[in-house]
Amino acid sequence: MTWLPVAGAETPERLLAAVAPTVAARLDALTSGLQSPDALSPAVLELCRRRIAMLHRWNPGPAPGLEPPALQRAALAAWPTSPAFTEIDRACLGFAEQFVLDPHGMTDAAFAELRRLLDARAIATLALAVATFDATTRFAVAMAAD
Repeated sequence: MTWLPVAGAETPERLLAAVAPTVAARLDALTSGLQSPDALSPAVLELCRRRIAMLHRWNPGPAPGLEPPALQRAALAAWPTSPAFTEIDRACLGFAEQFVLDPHGMTDAAFAELRRLLDARAIATLALAVATFDATTRFAVAMAAD
């Protein structure tokens, strides 16, 4: 349900495609480009996408072909302490959560940890993905407002 009625636009993605097709196409291209495993694992990005949605109280539905293991899905809210997550998972999820909740609170120590675990291309991919996921989730939440 959306407060902006557009025929055939049952989801925020379809609504965006209906009201701004060029923007939707560019967003699709950007999102598809983030799924390059040579920069950062698409599975890690999917965990970040789901955690961002969880923080915004939004159910994004599964991403085709990127379903995280059941253990990780069940433990996502407890990612800082759950043994289901790797050191890289935790660093990326920490960055995503900080970005959503308090981007100005990102510490030098957190960035140092990212640099220890990831190369510059992976960090850039993570930052772009997290910003994109946060923006699209906020859009979805706004469009679903009754």
